[in-house]
Amino acid sequence: MITALKNKGDGYLNKFIQRHTIKLAIPYFVAALIYVIYFRYAQGNLGFKYYDEYKVSFKGIVSAFFEHGYTIVVNSWFVIVLFVFYFFFYISFKKCKNIEDGIGFFSLLVIAFTVLMFYLAQFKGWYTAWYMQNFSIIVGTLYGYKKELIDKVIKSHKGIVVSVLGVILFSLLAAFGVLKYNTDIGGHINTAEYCVLTCIIPICVAVAYSSIQIGCKKIWGV
Repeated sequence: MITALKNKGDGYLNKFIQRHTIKLAIPYFVAALIYVIYFRYAQGNLGFKYYDEYKVSFKGIVSAFFEHGYTIVVNSWFVIVLFVFYFFFYISFKKCKNIEDGIGFFSLLVIAFTVLMFYLAQFKGWYTAWYMQNFSIIVGTLYGYKKELIDKVIKSHKGIVVSVLGVILFSLLAAFGVLKYNTDIGGHINTAEYCVLTCIIPICVAVAYSSIQIGCKKIWGV
């Protein structure tokens, strides 16, 4: 999104919400209808898969969502989170005068949403997927904004960048592994592990992608 905004300017935000809502809503509602039909008729309205305490009715669907964050389409939390982030992106760059301020405001909104989801998971019984991967969109946005500079640094210091990221990733995996199996707070360590790694892994992917691009240009001259 940030790359498109940089290339197209403020015009990219025209009908932004409408475009992305249609892309998400139509397939989601089709999938939801299929799930409703399946749960009500194929299973005899025994309940949602994985959470049978709720009946497949409007009240049951709404209650399941607000009480535990369950969605009628199993594991479709990411669709709703994605829509929330689209909305955050839109209001951030509509509100802010320059792109740096927009990124800062967008990041604050994502952090606030993640804190809210963490609270709901810890104290209200929501499941943890609602917040564990959220910080990766901040990393992706920063990379998209500074892609040219980052690619230049990778090109000039690829060996150092790859070595540093490799050491960081290996150290984090080793540290989390030790903590999980040698403490009584394994569940909390899992949460921290997912939150941190979903920030580090996109950076590694970005470095790999940039390196592949550089390699292709050298080989094919494109």
